[in-house]
Amino acid sequence: ISFKAPHGPWGDFDKQYKTAYDGKKMPIASSVDLKNAMSRPDFLRVSLNGNNMIDQVKNKNKLNGRLQNSMRNYYRLIDGIDNSIGQILEELRNRNLLENTIIIFLSDNGQFMGEHGFHGKWLMYEESIRVPFFIYDPRSPTSKKERFSDDMVLSIDVAPTVLEYAGVKIPNSMQGKSLANYNSKKRKSFRNEIFVEHMYGQGKRKNHIERSWCIRTNKFKYIKYKDQTGPISEELYDLENDPLEMHNISNLHLNKNRLIEFRKSLDAYLINVK
Repeated sequence: ISFKAPHGPWGDFDKQYKTAYDGKKMPIASSVDLKNAMSRPDFLRVSLNGNNMIDQVKNKNKLNGRLQNSMRNYYRLIDGIDNSIGQILEELRNRNLLENTIIIFLSDNGQFMGEHGFHGKWLMYEESIRVPFFIYDPRSPTSKKERFSDDMVLSIDVAPTVLEYAGVKIPNSMQGKSLANYNSKKRKSFRNEIFVEHMYGQGKRKNHIERSWCIRTNKFKYIKYKDQTGPISEELYDLENDPLEMHNISNLHLNKNRLIEFRKSLDAYLINVK
């Protein structure tokens, strides 16, 4: 089942949620920060991600400001999905199918809501590339239920997971890893790094989409902007100590060798994807 929400147009929520959250001050991430937004490179601030966002960040706590209103609509859209999924589960329960059904829930991309002065998706920050991903298997023992993992999972893992659940052999050509019967304790090195890319751009005009790659490990993230050169073309974040990616440390001398290694890794990935 494919839901469009939460997605623009933001006002396209079920009418029963029209007044939900009215008058409520919505939670705003701490990375919705004016100083941080202004520190981002000019080519990002004039891109489609940064379009008209500075005023929204400035007025992030204004009760009827644009960002607060967008957050209300965002929550209304999520409420609609929550209600729909509840109806689906209830129907499965009524048909005595719930305990014989594996449910996989995930999204296709994240969403900026003012973080770093951005909206939309496309860029390589955590708010954009991370998505909710849940698997409900009624056969799982109690010890495995409600277990969370910090392992890096990709959308390419969905197909082999479904195939294993269905008892179908996973083709060798598939690069994803099956999450069926997943046990994070036994698979500590499930995946040490991931490569992410967004190569759809719109030229160099104002409100363009900036093309970029990233390599993410458990501790660091390296970002490279394809159409930029020099120091501004790279970013490096210490995810362990700076999970909100507020401090680009690519210019620190102590990270010189780390940058060299990430560049080599990126070149290797790009050779394989050409």
